[in-house]
Amino acid sequence: MENLYIKNIAFQEKIEEYKDISSIYTIMNKLKDKKINIQSWLYGIYEELNTDGIVFFDFKGNKCINIGNGKCDKELLKYITEEIDILEDTPVNEKLGSAKVVSILCEQDGNINCVLLFSYIGDLNDNFEKFKIIKDYLTLYYLK
Repeated sequence: MENLYIKNIAFQEKIEEYKDISSIYTIMNKLKDKKINIQSWLYGIYEELNTDGIVFFDFKGNKCINIGNGKCDKELLKYITEEIDILEDTPVNEKLGSAKVVSILCEQDGNINCVLLFSYIGDLNDNFEKFKIIKDYLTLYYLK
């Protein structure tokens, strides 16, 4: 009986995880289908990921958008080298005042399309899969 209880809890956790991932797909599809603009999409992601701040550098649109404690500081860009990375104890964390920062770098044919930074003052509770989905969708978004 105890074994069954443990399996039930594990299934409930998986269901919650899939529900969260499903909500990311929903908001990403709205952006892809142009039902919302980048700014609205960023606010949706901000709430969905429960992040303390977002910085979005859009090189194609030649703009930067920040939400929450995010700061549009071009100095941050020189520390972003990986497609997806979790940063701790770096100048990026210091500049954003965050314990952890998840960075997403979207490039195509050697050209950087955008850089997205998610700052977290507390623990990073999000499933890393969500950030992979966001990166994949942004890559598709910039292909159009």
